[in-house]
Amino acid sequence: MMSEFMYYKIIGQLIKSKREERGMTQEELAIRVHISRPSITNIEAGRHLIRIHYLYQIATSLEVSVHDLLP
Repeated sequence: MMSEFMYYKIIGQLIKSKREERGMTQEELAIRVHISRPSITNIEAGRHLIRIHYLYQIATSLEVSVHDLLP
């Protein structure tokens, strides 16, 4: 079974991958989600325990489903 930390790390990697596929910077995503760019950096690195409403806002901003950002 994966540790909680690993789930957040994978979610962060999926967010980063989808963001880069769209040619979007961390700053652009942060503006769309109304959080700081360092928060996006920490989410993508798996260092920040992402809240469900931010996950939904990120998915919406990336034009993917929340399911696409889950391991």
